[in-house]
Amino acid sequence: MSSDTGSTIDVEEPSRSVAPELPRLFDALSDARRCLVLAALRSTDGPIAETELASRVLEYERGTSIGEGCSEPRQVHVTLRHRHLPKLEEYGVVDRGAVFEEAYGVLESGCAVLDE
Repeated sequence: MSSDTGSTIDVEEPSRSVAPELPRLFDALSDARRCLVLAALRSTDGPIAETELASRVLEYERGTSIGEGCSEPRQVHVTLRHRHLPKLEEYGVVDRGAVFEEAYGVLESGCAVLDE
């Protein structure tokens, strides 16, 4: 891009492996409960039972104003199993690996921006 002074600005092209995945990651992270799922998964060292995951997500929700109005772990578990985990699995976010780390990085970046 040229300015009136004749200087140029080199805009780095996004990595080809990351750029096509960003819309998918944004879609996966577009729900507050899915973001809390990622936070709960990040805080575990290994596999976690869905019921334990639901309890952790509910605990996180109770500490914030973003809860979906569910007050029982069973209700949270049902929404995780039927709505949120399938969406995260579809995008490959649930399995620990590059996509999970990328999604969590996007989530952290977004939170850092909101904290500023």
